[in-house]
Amino acid sequence: MFSKLLRTVALHRSAVMSKTAGNRRSLMILKCHQIDKVDRPANKCQYFATCFPPATMSVEKLNSPELSQFSHILSHATKVPGLIFLSGQTPTDATGKVVEGGIKEHTAQCISNLGKVLAAAGSSWEKVVKVNVFLDDMNNFASMNEVYEKLLPNPKPARTCIQAAKLPNGVDVEIEAIAAN
Repeated sequence: MFSKLLRTVALHRSAVMSKTAGNRRSLMILKCHQIDKVDRPANKCQYFATCFPPATMSVEKLNSPELSQFSHILSHATKVPGLIFLSGQTPTDATGKVVEGGIKEHTAQCISNLGKVLAAAGSSWEKVVKVNVFLDDMNNFASMNEVYEKLLPNPKPARTCIQAAKLPNGVDVEIEAIAAN
């Protein structure tokens, strides 16, 4: 259904409120026209209804046993049907201590930590669809890119890289990702 939704263009939307079992949810109804022929002619309409939050959506929060635990403030990842949202990883070892080295070593450690979270979630770098990189200094961009290019499989996922004013524990890089299940 997600792929069909991606192949559609919303022409009309209307929001309504529904009351189900005492809970109020916003219900979005989309009237769409299909723009390619999948299983219906292009002139037929489809309707999609989505509840926010969906009543049947499962949410699983998980932590990798190989990384330091911060369960009092976050989960290493949150898994919903079809996607895994990975919390930002800093260049720390299993004890939570920042590893020695510069931006290259720190980038490698962030990528390694994310790999451990992906494995714990039943995914891998090949299934990553989006990466966000936060640098404390954009002058480190080329050095970070050098390591990133070597360690991530091709084709590379979509990526954003920004300079952040300050990162946790004064580190120079933090990386987060979104992956498919």
